[in-house]
Amino acid sequence: MISEPYIYAKRSFVEGIPYENVRKEKHTDFFCFLSDFDRTDVYHRPLIEPHYQAYLELIYVVSGELKSVINDEVIMGYSGDLIVIAPGEVHSFERKRGCKYICIQVDLPFIFSGILSPVEFKYLLPFDNTALSLTHLFKAETIDQTDIPKHIRNVYHENESKERLSRLSIRTSLSAVCLYILKKWEDMNKSTDQEPKNSKLLKLAPVLEVVNQDYSNNIKSSDMAKLVHMSTSYFSRYFSAAVGMGFTEYLNFVRIHEAERLLVSTDDTISEISMNVGFSNTSYFITQFKRQFQTSPKKYRQRFSNK
Repeated sequence: MISEPYIYAKRSFVEGIPYENVRKEKHTDFFCFLSDFDRTDVYHRPLIEPHYQAYLELIYVVSGELKSVINDEVIMGYSGDLIVIAPGEVHSFERKRGCKYICIQVDLPFIFSGILSPVEFKYLLPFDNTALSLTHLFKAETIDQTDIPKHIRNVYHENESKERLSRLSIRTSLSAVCLYILKKWEDMNKSTDQEPKNSKLLKLAPVLEVVNQDYSNNIKSSDMAKLVHMSTSYFSRYFSAAVGMGFTEYLNFVRIHEAERLLVSTDDTISEISMNVGFSNTSYFITQFKRQFQTSPKKYRQRFSNK
């Protein structure tokens, strides 16, 4: 989770703008819903006031029109258009009758953990650097020639079904959507010779490599600090600012997601899985698992595994 102070550090002018903490409100690192302004059983505000969050937000307009303002830029989205809002960007929406859209809010690690290598994390920088001039609107006539609409709809339907492999299917579709967006942004940056200003993740590549490969071992932040030639205290601050979460939190994140895989694919006991992914204390593992998935490992296995 990207902390609120981190966002303030990136975008000092957002002081006074409400911070939307979806993780705290919904207790999840991924949130998806269908907004239908014409529904009579739900009150929909015509105007959603300016706010920002630590999530990547994708808005796919199903029908009607949606007026959005992102960093003071007015963007009109119509049926079939995709609007992309990077973490930390101040945005608002104006809706009226006929407006329907799919909204996806997601933590970047939810999408990319275990998919990108640590070195490839540099490709996330555009999502996490709002100083770049990046297009927020992907028009229907462009993305209709791709699988993007299909992937967006798949995310929504899988989230509604909540079947055993839904989470994996959602991650797969979101990674395809984000890859498309990143490639488009990369092409635009090449044409303008604009380079990302934030290179912090690149300096942490050796650390991310160790965590992703040796997460089951006893990895100490002091050793990682030495690996990148930093003091322990400076490394702690640097890592939090670059990754969006503390080193221990990131290490637990990687371990828990490996545990998730083992729960649905093996017959190992909870204690065995806890030890195999690097937790020496099963109770602490269960606490951390509940923190990420809002359920116990046992209940998660019962729900999503055929074992």
